Amino acid sequence: MGHPHLPGAPITEAMVDLRVDLPAGTTVEHLSSLQELLGPIYPEKKSIVEWRGQINPTAQQAVSSETKAIKGYQFWSADKLHVVQARLGGFACSRLRPYQDWANLRDEATARWLQYVQVANPTRISRISIRTINRIELPAPVTNFEDYFKTFVKIADGLPQFLAGMFVRMVVPSGDMSGVITIVLEEESITEAVVPVILDIDVVKPVDMPARGEQHWATIEELRAFKNDIFFNSLTTKALEMFK
Repeated sequence: MGHPHLPGAPITEAMVDLRVDLPAGTTVEHLSSLQELLGPIYPEKKSIVEWRGQINPTAQQAVSSETKAIKGYQFWSADKLHVVQARLGGFACSRLRPYQDWANLRDEATARWLQYVQVANPTRISRISIRTINRIELPAPVTNFEDYFKTFVKIADGLPQFLAGMFVRMVVPSGDMSGVITIVLEEESITEAVVPVILDIDVVKPVDMPARGEQHWATIEELRAFKNDIFFNSLTTKALEMFK
């Protein structure tokens, strides 16, 4: 089913993510060289650090040992609208707010993926996901969230029918794909004018396909269609009108 383009889409970040297997001996130094290919378009590099600690509740210090390791890098575009992640476990390309359209993200991800393949030489793709984080600013006061959301929580009758905060996570399967839907009511950001709700949609498919070639882009388009189904079917017509 096709869905209309929303010029004012509430997306704060849209991401294409591919998890991969890399040849033995690949190091973060190989990934660091991606910046040479990105050039001045992506001038800023930040380390992706993984922290690990061992907890010992009987010791004087709960965390008895702690290590950190660089697992990859983030490369930020000069205009701060795109972020490329080059990790030992995979690749991601994000478009930040203001979101333009799918074609812009797809073309950018395609170009940066080919550069990642050039420096990392992945052997296979094991998982593909499309994720969009939407910040939906509802006009306050909100007397009934069901005016805007078809998917939301239900407060039991007999309790005060008011929400000051909320976190809900749901996993919706569709064949060999899964849609992870997270809805958060941002308690600390509620004002007299706005009630912000985060609608985070992450659609995932495990795969086993070669890293080189075009096969994975058909899967990406399949995931995007599922993501759109979740988004448009989670909101009411009244909510969608806010983004046209």
